[in-house]
Amino acid sequence: MVRVTEVTDEDAPLALLVDNNEMALYRMNEIFRQRNYRVIECQNGDKAVDLFITEQPDLVIIS
Repeated sequence: MVRVTEVTDEDAPLALLVDNNEMALYRMNEIFRQRNYRVIECQNGDKAVDLFITEQPDLVIIS
């Protein structure tokens, strides 16, 4: 599963959050959105590698 959250500022940094626990992703998403990050969530390591290559995030959190 991959989910992109809404932050409309295109200059905002992009964070890729990777965790197989949906609740952990939810909590991290809330923290980063409050700090004006655009967020991509991913629960699959292989998909996370693909997203890293295509989206070029400013920050990657793997937990």
